[in-house]
Amino acid sequence: MITTLQDIEDNYRDEINEKEILNTDAFISLSIILFEKIKIKGIADMNSYSDMLLFQYGFYDWGDKNGRCFEFDITRQFCDPVENEPYQLNFTLLFEPAAFSKIEPYSCWSDDFNSIENFSDYIKSTSGYKIACKTMAKKVRLIFGQC
Repeated sequence: MITTLQDIEDNYRDEINEKEILNTDAFISLSIILFEKIKIKGIADMNSYSDMLLFQYGFYDWGDKNGRCFEFDITRQFCDPVENEPYQLNFTLLFEPAAFSKIEPYSCWSDDFNSIENFSDYIKSTSGYKIACKTMAKKVRLIFGQC
């Protein structure tokens, strides 16, 4: 599927609303499927830095109704050649923080791996994943914007 930057959030929401993704394995799987399935017009055929995934987790409190949470996030970053700043589509599972108290924040880019499968396998080897896969998320969040 080819879409535009303006429509990418809606395309993701359409796919997300059809699935139960409060478990970590389904979340990772859906993130990879959407990365491979949905391409951005004008960006899809550029270099690998133009469209990549950032995996990250840690504790955050954005001052909203969610309070302090452990966030398990796979962000898709797009670099439009006519823009100075990249766009990011943050796809996040929010967890109650207690089970993750000994986990240090972590991040890595899909571009650091030989394939998207290796990236996915690596995510599943992290300490944050090992706890998240045993814990039900309290919320899924999707935010799109320019950095």
